[in-house]
Amino acid sequence: MNASDASVAILRGLLIVVVIVALAALVYGVCTAPPARAQQPPPSQQVVDCWGQERTLFRHAVVASEFWGLPKYLLPAIAHVESSWNPGAINATGQYAAYGLMQIVAYWHPRMPGDVFNACDSLNYAGWWLARMLGGGDDPRYLTLPQALDRYSGGAIDYADRIVATMRAMEPSG
Repeated sequence: MNASDASVAILRGLLIVVVIVALAALVYGVCTAPPARAQQPPPSQQVVDCWGQERTLFRHAVVASEFWGLPKYLLPAIAHVESSWNPGAINATGQYAAYGLMQIVAYWHPRMPGDVFNACDSLNYAGWWLARMLGGGDDPRYLTLPQALDRYSGGAIDYADRIVATMRAMEPSG
């Protein structure tokens, strides 16, 4: 066997290995597309029980905003922008992962009470935190709404503008 024949034999062997690996991948699903992400129903149709009250997720967000003395559509706007109303959302694209309806960053909020994937707990914590930043509670670092939103988002560009625009879009026209 000369060098040329040996090279052909090696290439044939490699080709056979590649074909076998490709077939195995197809059989075991490695090359299949990931399952389509389940589409969340709109917040006006997601009914959840928070603290013994069955309401739509949107209504719970409005009630939580009002409870914490925040602008009525602040928490709904954040839920819309942050997670598209998905309580199971995970965003691991940045330096720190964010979780749940309100995209709480566990690194910065390790002592958040409750479950970050529970829509009620997430709304309540975000409302408490924003109320604290805006002048409630015992925190002396009171901020304006744009400053608080900047801090909430970790400094995302145009975040406060997007939230305010979303809040305005949620207000009934009239």
